Amino acid sequence: MALAVTGAMLAANAEAWRVPFVLAHLAALLALLPLALVLLLATAREEGGPAALVGRHRLVAVLLAVLAVTVTLSLLNFEGDRAVRRAANLSSVAVILVLVARYLRWARLARG
Repeated sequence: MALAVTGAMLAANAEAWRVPFVLAHLAALLALLPLALVLLLATAREEGGPAALVGRHRLVAVLLAVLAVTVTLSLLNFEGDRAVRRAANLSSVAVILVLVARYLRWARLARG
């Protein structure tokens, strides 16, 4: 909903679009906290801890690093280059979708 408000405000050239934009990102990050908690608990249960988990799941580790970079780029270009911010935001969304899909697959395999 906050992204829809942001889009409408940008289309109307309203200057206050930053507040719903930031709220949308914070809401998305908060929504991912349960997933992060589950992954951390799974890491704690696995033999070898986080280092072993990174060794076994390199793609996930790389995606998390890419996510950290894209979120940082988006925040650093808040007032700057719109093309960089747009690319960073789209990349962040794509990485999050891949991570959620992988988590859902892992959860299905664990149940089944």
